[in-house]
Amino acid sequence: MPTATIQLPSSVYQLAEQASTRRGFTVPQFLAEVIKEQLAPTPSAPSPAWKDVPWMQTAGALADLHEENKRIKALLTAEFRSPPSTASCAS
Repeated sequence: MPTATIQLPSSVYQLAEQASTRRGFTVPQFLAEVIKEQLAPTPSAPSPAWKDVPWMQTAGALADLHEENKRIKALLTAEFRSPPSTASCAS
């Protein structure tokens, strides 16, 4: 097993010594457990409720088409704001 020498302030070492005694560990065992706990991956937070709604999962999926959407909107606005043609329909 690899060994490491670390320097701790006396007050921190005393706290580690007290905590390890209470838990029935040696100081090295206690410090190894504390380090493992700190390095363990944290559980991810639950996903927000909106992520569970299928149609919301695609929200923003076409964000890269912003310029194209502006162009289409301008065409539609121009088309529907122009006066109707005067051509008559044959019946």
